[in-house]
Amino acid sequence: MKLKTILPFLLFSKLALGVPEDQLGQLLKSEILPFVTKGEKAFYLGERDKKINYFKFKREHRSAIVIIPGRTEPSLKYSEILFDLKNLPVDFFLWDPRGQGHSERLLDDPQKGYVEKWEDYTSDFKKFHEIELSEYNKVFIIAHSMGAAISLRFGQLNPELIDGFVLSAPMVEIKTDGYPEFIASGLMKFLKIIGKKTEYVPGGGPLSEPIPYDKNRVTSSVERYKMARFIDTTDPRLLMGSPTNNWLYEAIQLGKKVSKKSQRGKIDHIPLIIFQAGKDSYSKDKRQRKLCEEHSQCELVRLEQAKHEMFQERDEIRNIVIKKTIGFIEKNL
Repeated sequence: MKLKTILPFLLFSKLALGVPEDQLGQLLKSEILPFVTKGEKAFYLGERDKKINYFKFKREHRSAIVIIPGRTEPSLKYSEILFDLKNLPVDFFLWDPRGQGHSERLLDDPQKGYVEKWEDYTSDFKKFHEIELSEYNKVFIIAHSMGAAISLRFGQLNPELIDGFVLSAPMVEIKTDGYPEFIASGLMKFLKIIGKKTEYVPGGGPLSEPIPYDKNRVTSSVERYKMARFIDTTDPRLLMGSPTNNWLYEAIQLGKKVSKKSQRGKIDHIPLIIFQAGKDSYSKDKRQRKLCEEHSQCELVRLEQAKHEMFQERDEIRNIVIKKTIGFIEKNL
């Protein structure tokens, strides 16, 4: 494993990458979204016949990149990174996990973050791979948080189908509001047993309006926070609230499963880069480090001043992420 910590003073170097924050508001409507909306919107039936949505940007290349968002995020939130990477010789796909984005909701309350079994995500992606990705010589995944956890588990179950991972804050160990993981897991299991698995986690609920920027815990970029909220307004169905008890229970079990030594070794041959946020409010970093330490082709990039969503951070942080992402893809094509 290669460990690279980006020291705070390095974060203020200006790299000529991506769309500058001060131009983002203008270019989002004039160039970025028009470029992304040229992609084809499609869906297929995943596990239990639920509609799974995705967007495809096929340009007759022999390699593909699939972008998978975190919990609550619509895949269109990653329009900017797709725009940044558009000159790479690859086809692109944006994939909405079940129950969020433009994919079908699983409960009557569309804001509830829910999954019956974590394997539903990986089964959905396996079918997606069969439909769209089997024709490519190489397939790379760029994913954040929950999407990164889905990616890792899919890779462990299907190690021959993925050729590289670019992961931001992979959700392999969740911060559970100060409670030890085994207590949070035990509480979720108890709530499942008494018939409350589809209810919001204690203290959670629907989101009636966007969280103000000054109370957000995901990014220090005002403009990229505004961008995400603007994309949410394009479809009222995109707004998501808290996870349910069953989702949290499944996520905790998944984190432990992905982190087992017997499972980590299954993807040792797949190049991997992990971006780790020094100010992450959602994902713990211990298992991220462990996963990378015992992986022969992993680079861990720790960004001390970054919050959880590094693909949507301020320029000084995000440009490092984009530069390394482009370099990783070019190296492994």
